[in-house]
Amino acid sequence: MSKALISASWDDVPHLTAEMKDELLAAYPEHERDARTKGIPQLGSGLIYPVPDELITCEPFPIPKHWPRLAAMDFGWDHPTSVVWGAIDRDSDTTYVYAEYAASKTVVAVHADAIKARGIWIPMAWPHDGNNDTAAGPGLAGQYRDKGVNMLPERAQFVTDTMDEDTKAVKTSVEAGIQSILTAFTEGRLKIFNTCTGIIGEKRWYRRDKGKIVKTNDDRLDALRYLWISREFATVQPSTSRVGRDRAESWKTA
Repeated sequence: MSKALISASWDDVPHLTAEMKDELLAAYPEHERDARTKGIPQLGSGLIYPVPDELITCEPFPIPKHWPRLAAMDFGWDHPTSVVWGAIDRDSDTTYVYAEYAASKTVVAVHADAIKARGIWIPMAWPHDGNNDTAAGPGLAGQYRDKGVNMLPERAQFVTDTMDEDTKAVKTSVEAGIQSILTAFTEGRLKIFNTCTGIIGEKRWYRRDKGKIVKTNDDRLDALRYLWISREFATVQPSTSRVGRDRAESWKTA
């Protein structure tokens, strides 16, 4: 038996007038307003990004050509392969997520065509499982690279200053990446176009249960984390369309 989750806001209720909404909103306690007006569940302290949508979303606008861009993906099959695209305003140190893509049970070639349609020159960040070679062929990162996607040379990772005692390798941290995004949200340095409804919807449900991240319906958010921690590889659109050109410009965010 399949299951689906459908949420509705009071904007889906045509008989509520603007005056009625104002009266009802004033009567609701602040902590209940999102649940009552937007259908967003009250997950309380379990929310990983407890930031109102209004503070992190914005109306779409044309991306200036001189802004560096970057994309990032999370691999999937039953759960969707997801991609997000971002552009960086260097003057304000603000990253804007301006587009998203997600599709399940779809082959690499189809995903690759959808990705390249948004700019074959845009670098693509990717997670650790892209390096997993199998008897069937090269790892996923290699497969996308073979299809012409501009995959970064190495996987995305948030490197910490601690070392794993068993492997003697520098540790990477999902939690550090999440906290960095939360800080950027609260400081206004990370914005999402309000047309990216998939990632906004995931953010509303992204939560912990008994201290652990609930790993469902979070594919776009994983891609967002890879994008955020890979911002140093964002690239300005080349002046020519020659495929395979080296990055025209890179900019490292402080």
